[in-house]
Amino acid sequence: MTVKSAVRSDTGSYTCKIINEYGTKQCEGRLDVKAARVEPGLAVVRPVRDITAKAGDTVMFECHVMGPQDTDVDWLANNKLIQPALLNCKMHFDGRKCRLLLNSVHEDDIGTYVCKLSTAKEEVISSGKLKVIPSVYPLFTRKLDVLEVIEGRNARFNCKVSGTPPPTVTWSHFDQPLVDSEDVRIVQEGGRHSLIIFHVTNEDEGFYTVTARNGQGEVENSAELYVQEPRPAISSQ
Repeated sequence: MTVKSAVRSDTGSYTCKIINEYGTKQCEGRLDVKAARVEPGLAVVRPVRDITAKAGDTVMFECHVMGPQDTDVDWLANNKLIQPALLNCKMHFDGRKCRLLLNSVHEDDIGTYVCKLSTAKEEVISSGKLKVIPSVYPLFTRKLDVLEVIEGRNARFNCKVSGTPPPTVTWSHFDQPLVDSEDVRIVQEGGRHSLIIFHVTNEDEGFYTVTARNGQGEVENSAELYVQEPRPAISSQ
């Protein structure tokens, strides 16, 4: 006997009886029909909220979700996939809460941030806007990092500066002003300022200082460049 498309009302004991002129035989069995396990659908329980912050503040976008364990989470800023190493941020997902932590925000970070949740079957998003109020006094929202570079390669110092009006930025090496040349390039992209030193040598080692000035004041930040000797080539014999 086959029970097709069993439902819970089919639960119970079933008897198979055989009768002929020699007698009767029977056997019994029990059928238990359990409710099918339903995978939870993907849903946002608490959406991402808008945030207003001051330049230099740390902010956190958070999205509470419900869904299967194999949910993938991506964060986007102004329709571009966020790479934590480039944006100076951290991401965390514990199965229920998606978090995006932005360290020391700058007015360049203003925009729409999207939490994208996806499975093999569906996708949902939640978004919030970030508004950043610029500093009045010059402020480094990202400071210089110490660099270790192999001799002959390029070195790049990066920083971010906020201020109203936007500060003027200058660079120096052991108090000697630096300007664009064949060996040095100074780059500005919005509030991001960079110093690129081409084909470094031992003479390029030492402290580099970036100074930001506007009508409200002046700040500076320094970091050291270490030049390492090239590693000798390993000959195969």
